[in-house]
Amino acid sequence: MTKPCPPPDPFPRKPRLPLPRGATDCHFHVYGPAERYPMLANRDYTTPDASPRSARHLFETLGVERAVIVQPSVYGTDNRRQLDAMAEIGLEMQAVVVIAPETSDHELAELHKAGVRGVRMIAGERGVIPFSELETIASHIRDMGWHIEFLIWPEHIVELEGRIDRLPCPVVIDHLAFIDASAGVEQPAFQALLRLAQSERCWLKLSAANRLSTAPALP
Repeated sequence: MTKPCPPPDPFPRKPRLPLPRGATDCHFHVYGPAERYPMLANRDYTTPDASPRSARHLFETLGVERAVIVQPSVYGTDNRRQLDAMAEIGLEMQAVVVIAPETSDHELAELHKAGVRGVRMIAGERGVIPFSELETIASHIRDMGWHIEFLIWPEHIVELEGRIDRLPCPVVIDHLAFIDASAGVEQPAFQALLRLAQSERCWLKLSAANRLSTAPALP
C-alpha cells in the first residue's frame, strides 16, 4: 500500500509580496496521466495527476518565470513525463533526471540538448540506481557541466558524506536530507550537512520544509 498524496490546489492565491524578476522554482514534479506515464509498481507513494497546465497556472499566479523540473522516484529511469512537460509548460526550464549507469554518451548528449543539467540519486529502497554506481555516474557527467542531486535521508548523509565530498562534479542535496528538526543542530546528520555546505561545489535546496517539522502550517 503506497502513501496517497493530495492533488494540486486548483485555486492558488497570489502572494502578498510579489516575486522578483527572474524568480525560479528550483524543484517541482508533474504526474500523469497514468495510462501514458505509468508509475513504478514498487513506488513509495501514489499521487493524482498534477499536469503541466496546473504547473503553468501556479507559476503565472505566483510570478515564477523560470523552473527546474526534477524526476520523482515513482517514475524510475523513465524521464518522459518530466521532459515532455518542459515543452508543455513553455517557460525557461532545465531538468534533473534519473539515469542508468550504462547510459551512453549519445543518450547524455541528447538529454543535454533537451535541457537536462543534472542527475538525481535516490537513496535506500526508494532508489532505482544503487549508490555503488555513484562515482561512475559522476565521471560520465563531469565534463558536461552537470551536477548530481541527492535525495537522501539522515542516516545516508552520515554514511555518504566522504564520498559526496570527493565527487568531481557539483552536488545538490534536496529537501535538506529530511533531517528531523526536533533533533536539534548537534545531531550527526545536520553536522555532516553543514560540513558539506562549506564546499563551493555543494548546494542545499530549502525544499519540502513541511516534511521536516511537525509544526502546523500557517493559514
